[in-house]
Amino acid sequence: MRGREKKVMKRLIVTLFVMLLVVSSGYAGDQHWQAEDTSPAIWIHNTGTEKATITIYEDDGATNRVVIGSTVTVMDMSGTAIDTAAELASAVASATNSAGKKPLKAIVATSSDSETVDAELLVNTSGVAIEGGDWGSIPLDTSDVKYFSIFLPASKNGPASRGTVDIKKIYGDIGGTGNITVEIYVDQVQKYQSSIVSPAYVPSFSDTNSVSVGHAADEVGPGILDIDLDFTVGRSENCLIKATRATTGTTGGIGIRTVDSK
Repeated sequence: MRGREKKVMKRLIVTLFVMLLVVSSGYAGDQHWQAEDTSPAIWIHNTGTEKATITIYEDDGATNRVVIGSTVTVMDMSGTAIDTAAELASAVASATNSAGKKPLKAIVATSSDSETVDAELLVNTSGVAIEGGDWGSIPLDTSDVKYFSIFLPASKNGPASRGTVDIKKIYGDIGGTGNITVEIYVDQVQKYQSSIVSPAYVPSFSDTNSVSVGHAADEVGPGILDIDLDFTVGRSENCLIKATRATTGTTGGIGIRTVDSK
C-alpha cells in the first residue's frame, strides 16, 4: 500500500473510529458537531424580515459587505478599524436595511473579544445568507486559527430555548500537526483545559523498507479526541468548546454530547 492509498485508508479508519465513539456513548443526548472551516467568529440573529447576506471577499479586504434586502453596508477590513471579533460584531450589527433600521444582532463567539479576525476569516465570495428570523455565523479559516470550536449559546442567544445542560463527552478528529489543547470557556472565562501530546508514529509493516522509514511526531494526521466529563453549562451562559493544534490545523472536526442537567 503506497502513499496516497495509505492516506485514504488512514482517513477512512479515523472516520469510522469517530463514528464508533458517537454511537457507542452509553447515554442519550444531543450531538453538536463542527467541521473544519465552520467554527464561528461571531454569532448573528437576523431579527428583521429581509434576507441578510454577509460576504467576505478577502479576510482583510476593503470590499467585504453586508447586504440586507438591497441595502449595502461595506465593511472595510483593510485597515485597523475592524481587526477583532468584537469590532467585527459591531460592524455587522451596524448594517442597516432600507428603512434605516439595524436588524442584525451579533455576539462574539470566540474565547476573547480581542481575538484577531482580520486575516483569519474564511473567504466566501458566495456569502453567508441569513433569512429574516434566522441565525447564522461568520466562520473562521481553520488553517489560519489552527483550532476547531463549537459555540453553545445561552438560551436567549440561540434559535431554540434551552435549559441547563451537562457536557458529557468531547470527541472529534482534530487534523493537523503538533500537540492538542482542549479548552472550555464560559462567558469567555476559561473553565477547563486538557493537553494531548502529538502521537509518535512508527513504521507500518506495509512500508517498503520499514527498517529505515520513520515518521516524525509532528506528521500531518488526525488527533482523535475522546474525553468523558461532566461539565455543566447554565441556560444563561455562552459556552465555547475548542481544540487547538500547536502547529497547523487542517481537516476534521469537533463534537460534543450534551444531556439536560438534573
